[in-house]
Amino acid sequence: MERRKIRKKLLQPRIESINDLNKDLYRKYILDYIDNHYTLISKYYSVISITIIRNDLDFLEKLIYNTEFKRKNCSYLRCNIKYGQRDVKIPMEFKILMDAILKRDLRQEGLFRKVPVCTDLKMARDDYIGGVLAGENIRYLRNVLKKFDVICLTSLFKELFNLYNTPVFPEKYLKLLLVIAKMKDHSMKNRNISYSNEKEICEEKLDKEILCDETGIFKTDESDATDKDLLEDIGQTSETSILEYTQSTTTDSYFESIPVDIRKKLIMKFTILSLPRQNRRFLEVLIKFFSVVHNLSIKGDKMHKKNMTLRGYSVVIMPKLFLKTKHSLDITEINELVDLSEYILFNSLSFFDIKENPTY
Repeated sequence: MERRKIRKKLLQPRIESINDLNKDLYRKYILDYIDNHYTLISKYYSVISITIIRNDLDFLEKLIYNTEFKRKNCSYLRCNIKYGQRDVKIPMEFKILMDAILKRDLRQEGLFRKVPVCTDLKMARDDYIGGVLAGENIRYLRNVLKKFDVICLTSLFKELFNLYNTPVFPEKYLKLLLVIAKMKDHSMKNRNISYSNEKEICEEKLDKEILCDETGIFKTDESDATDKDLLEDIGQTSETSILEYTQSTTTDSYFESIPVDIRKKLIMKFTILSLPRQNRRFLEVLIKFFSVVHNLSIKGDKMHKKNMTLRGYSVVIMPKLFLKTKHSLDITEINELVDLSEYILFNSLSFFDIKENPTY
């Protein structure tokens, strides 16, 4: 694929991103955000959580999370795949693989879905991931990827997350994220969907196959599945923490006057703002990457006959955003997290633009 076309996609749009702010300006921004939306935030975050976020984000990261999106001996590279004006640093293995994927023909069917030849994937895993862990240099890693096709590379991309002990959103957020996911949002109903019902049904079946691989809770043969079967292997919920949301049961006219669409957008943005810095930066890159891949893959295929819709990418990205260890989630909750992934992808500019704060 022509580099010029890729570059054009990557350079647009450019906003003032929350990740463009230095530490002092970012601190001022989040304090202003809390002051402006305290009534709303206090309905979902405990007073002690808000106090910690107000006073020391570094302390919050170290004491509560200890779950920055990083691994031992990780090297970082500057990345231009983002919404903001400044490059951000992300783990080297992701940057090199993203660049390799964007150089391939992304109009092929089966990106991130189709299973590659087993021997190819094993070789890619051994050579690339093995090279990363062995500390090989950038030139070596780039050369390794040249011999693999885009289907193999997109499968390899998903496997990189296995090197990390945490999802992008620390798992302490999971209970709150499920609450946000349940909030109704009419904007998603108005998104542009031009594919056929047949395509939607086919993609839904593929979604379940992917979720089966990623979470282990779906069975491909649904005729043999019972509720007990589907939930048996999910495991136990991780322990709660000081960050656990405390949705207030009290109501007041001011809170009730805020439209649900705006409540959801504001509390989701605050949740992103409160992420550990590396997680937040990587989230911006990850969402932008999938957005670019999606736009380039549907060139000449606006009806999505061959390639995934935004919903399909949401299925791929969801476990990487929210899940790592096993949780006692049911099928409905898994689907709600997919909905939330789609919501984040669909509204990504609003969440990262420092000027985008809905009024009410």
